[in-house]
Amino acid sequence: LHRSAREAERHEPPRLAVLCSEGDPQHCHREHLIAHALRPLGVEVRHILRDGSVAEGAESGQLGLGV
Repeated sequence: LHRSAREAERHEPPRLAVLCSEGDPQHCHREHLIAHALRPLGVEVRHILRDGSVAEGAESGQLGLGV
């Protein structure tokens, strides 16, 4: 992950995608492990939901997930 983040910083604007097939962020291990660690660093996290919509820049609790 650190290597991927360094590579992303070489581009303007920096971008990094970490994907999984889970359609509900409440059940996504990337939300609980990776996104939780990146948000305090100022990284914007977006979730592509099951219906194809995007939940942007929200903490899990703000998504109404109750985690």
